[in-house]
Amino acid sequence: MSIIEYQRAKDQKEYEAQLEAQRLKDEKEKEIQRLRELQEKAADRQAEIDALRAKRAYEDGERNARQRERLEAQKRQRIQADLEVARQK
Repeated sequence: MSIIEYQRAKDQKEYEAQLEAQRLKDEKEKEIQRLRELQEKAADRQAEIDALRAKRAYEDGERNARQRERLEAQKRQRIQADLEVARQK
């Protein structure tokens, strides 16, 4: 084997090694991007769930407040009616 053939073979091996290294790097980047997208999708889904829970909690609070107000109004009406009956006696 001559020096030229040896140098060509060496250059070819280096070139193939660089191609393989680039292929591995590209594969790794692609996988990292895929994982980022999955993580982002999961975070978006969790944000939607959290927003829905917050909305439900707010609506429950509003419903409870309206019921309390209604019960208090009924209590005031009963007290007022009792006072009217007491005044008439």
